[in-house]
Amino acid sequence: MSSFRYTLAQNLLKCSQKFEARNKQHLSAIILLISYKIYDEEKELLLKIATLEIYAKKYRRTIRIINKYLDNNPESIKALKLQSIAYKNMNEHKNAIKILRKSLKINKHDVWILYSLGSNYENTNKIRMAKTYFRKTIEADKAYSKAYFRLANIYMNEEKFDLAVNLFLDGLSLKGESVIEWVNLALCYMKMKNNKAAEKVLLEVKRKKASSPEILFALSTCYINQSKYDKAKKMIEQLNQEKEYKLILSLKVKLALEQGFYEEIANLLREIKRKEKNAEYWYLLAISQANTRRENKAIKALRKAITMDKSMQNEAKKDTHFMMIRELVEFKHIVYSRQ
Repeated sequence: MSSFRYTLAQNLLKCSQKFEARNKQHLSAIILLISYKIYDEEKELLLKIATLEIYAKKYRRTIRIINKYLDNNPESIKALKLQSIAYKNMNEHKNAIKILRKSLKINKHDVWILYSLGSNYENTNKIRMAKTYFRKTIEADKAYSKAYFRLANIYMNEEKFDLAVNLFLDGLSLKGESVIEWVNLALCYMKMKNNKAAEKVLLEVKRKKASSPEILFALSTCYINQSKYDKAKKMIEQLNQEKEYKLILSLKVKLALEQGFYEEIANLLREIKRKEKNAEYWYLLAISQANTRRENKAIKALRKAITMDKSMQNEAKKDTHFMMIRELVEFKHIVYSRQ
């Protein structure tokens, strides 16, 4: 009887493999589970089933199957990792952290666990803990480039651009083909008012990825910052006019703003759809109207921008584009009053 069960289970296993090869992971997992129930000597099959269910995005099933495996193998790092992935993919980051901390007690030097803890802590907005575990990841494996980039992005969000630059450079020295990280490095340089360094970085990576919209956008911004308007226009022209419509529009607005072409700003803003009229839209409209002698409309637009985003109030205090209406009582009332 045992031989018969084994033969039947093996046939189902082959059937499961065929469905897996056709990227039908869930169906493959179901057949594999039936095979396991018929002949349950191969306990490792549960891990294979769980892996298939993760690929099929059946995370609850993954967790149930892993729990069966953990009943007999409570310290299986592989099983615990799969379970943490399932929780993370369901955005249950606290449960993922709980599993990962348990895993870390079993293997405190596992780089994947350290990095995953950092990632899950970041997703729960526990930034201090995230930084701690990304640093521990780097200490455990100096070549783990993803940890450098995640930590750099945190510092970038905290506006600690000098720290971010060093981490981007370290990470990129290990893995130099990541376009978005090169762009982020250049953006840090721009924030530090080092546009020449940003330009050098972007031109170098552009030689390898000439059509990347991220590079073209960043390089256009860099040229605008340096008042190299003709070069900025050439970069904008290289962007795909259909696919990158929003990027092009934002760059054209920035270009017009830097050149003081306020009527052009107003024309460009008319292209923005009603649902996209956010605080920045009203702020730019206020600038355009303030500099084309439409003081009342400018005040109205600025008030709307500040209502939608309180940070616009501090922005307006130092923005030289409001020079024309800065002495108006209405301007002082909305910009200097307590919100």
